[in-house]
Amino acid sequence: MSDERESREERQEATGRCSCSSLVTHYRLAAPYRSLLSSLARTLRCKRGWRLITRHRSLVTASDGQAQVEFVLSILFLLLLIFGIFELIMLLYTYNVVADSAKEGVRYAIVLGSDSTNGTTTSGSSSCSGSPTGVYGRVCNYAATCFHDISGMTVTVSYPDGGTSGNPVNAPTNRVQVTVSYPYRPLLNLGWPSVTINAAAEGRIAF
Repeated sequence: MSDERESREERQEATGRCSCSSLVTHYRLAAPYRSLLSSLARTLRCKRGWRLITRHRSLVTASDGQAQVEFVLSILFLLLLIFGIFELIMLLYTYNVVADSAKEGVRYAIVLGSDSTNGTTTSGSSSCSGSPTGVYGRVCNYAATCFHDISGMTVTVSYPDGGTSGNPVNAPTNRVQVTVSYPYRPLLNLGWPSVTINAAAEGRIAF
């Protein structure tokens, strides 16, 4: 019985030496590293060493897959952040254009306010989809140089002071208010809601 066990161990050692030599040949290592790997594999009875190396390779493969998933998630988050910053920049740009349009309408009204032929006596609201005149036209023409579509823009002009026979609304020192409303639609259309931008300006008629 003991002789049979000894012969079995000898066969396992012989198989271990063969596996060890195939392991060294498989990795094509330089001579110093080959001898080191051979001695290490013999110490671990080679089969155990091969098992440990195989387990290490499986862990490395799993780590590579995890790194790829993390990379994809990071790229998606980075792209969403970049698109969000871009939309925020365009929103601020749109607000600046709307505010400057309202200021341009007020400037037109306070410089040419007393001349009724320039359309500076009409209070109310007008859309830029048609062909507005006076203060409305001035605001729409200014915004058209910056926006590709101003059909949804609405201009409201009001004269809080005057309104009597001796003090018309466009008389000097009277106030004029211009309010501009513009629906902002996101450019990238990623499900973000549209926002209505409002800007107002006020001045006193000088001439």
